[in-house]
Amino acid sequence: MMQTNNGSAQTRTGAAPEKLKILICWLYYLPHRTGVPIYMQRVGEELVRRGHEVTILVARHQPHLAPEEIIGGVRVVRVWAPPIPISRGVIP
Repeated sequence: MMQTNNGSAQTRTGAAPEKLKILICWLYYLPHRTGVPIYMQRVGEELVRRGHEVTILVARHQPHLAPEEIIGGVRVVRVWAPPIPISRGVIP
C-alpha cells in the first residue's frame, strides 16, 4: 500500500484498495464522553473519510438513545444489554 500526493492509498498495481466493512465493538459510544469513545470516534470518522464503511456496536445504556443512527458518517448500532457489573459501575 502506498500513499499518493493527495493522501489517498493505492496498491502496488496502482488500483485503489477495496472498500472495507469495519465493525468496532465496545460498551459505550457518544454521547458518553470518555477516552475510549472519543478515540473510537476519531478512528471511525477517519476510516470513513478514507472511504471505508464503519459500524460501531455498543450497549444501549440509556433508553432515550436511538437504537441506530449515523454520527459523523459512522453507523452506530446500540443493542440492549443486561445489567452487568463493570469497573466503574453497572450498565442499567
